[in-house]
Amino acid sequence: MYVRTIILQKKDHITTEDFQKYWLEKHGPLAKKLFCGGLKHYYQNHITTSSRLGIESTRSNYIADGFAQLFFEEGTSLKEMVNEEGLSVLKEDEAHFIGSMQIVITKPNSIVNPNRNRPLIKTISLLKRKKNIDIDRFKKEWLQIHPDHILAMSGVEGYIQHFVVDRTIDKKNSATYDEVPIDGIEELWFEDTESMERAFQSENGLKMMEHSKSFLEEKTTFIVREHKVF
Repeated sequence: MYVRTIILQKKDHITTEDFQKYWLEKHGPLAKKLFCGGLKHYYQNHITTSSRLGIESTRSNYIADGFAQLFFEEGTSLKEMVNEEGLSVLKEDEAHFIGSMQIVITKPNSIVNPNRNRPLIKTISLLKRKKNIDIDRFKKEWLQIHPDHILAMSGVEGYIQHFVVDRTIDKKNSATYDEVPIDGIEELWFEDTESMERAFQSENGLKMMEHSKSFLEEKTTFIVREHKVF
């Protein structure tokens, strides 16, 4: 399984409330109608805050208003998910509320599967490795070592890593690393904001953040409200 994560910025003249309402109530049902069998799941993640809430990290200058996540099987092309006519319809509708977007293709690594039937707090973090950390070292530190630090914290209800394998800004051609400087996306779930803050400010949480700083240049975290479209 792979995930096409789309980082969305709303049009400047649209309020956050109107952006989220249109995306969920208009664009979501349209996408559900047009996407065919190649797409397994579609989640919308509406950003509720980018406040740190106990998370100590260097943030990037990323401005995001939402994250779309499209789950598909390996080898499935975009044209197999939606035909050319459907793509044209979606693009026309996106122009009503989306100002810009960046896209990364990721390979998910589910360490703790969240119970999505419960009203949990979810965070999405964009990760960028340090310049002196090559990709193999990053994979070792993040995929092999870092999960132990995360799981040592109390209150973690879900944990999924997404390693970036490709990136684009036009839905067709691969972008350069400088254009989309993201190495991984990290999802965490907690019971509520209080349990999340306690986890990050605990002894194990502080150790986790110290380990993050050893290989990450930036970790930009957003609290989101997840909506499953299908």
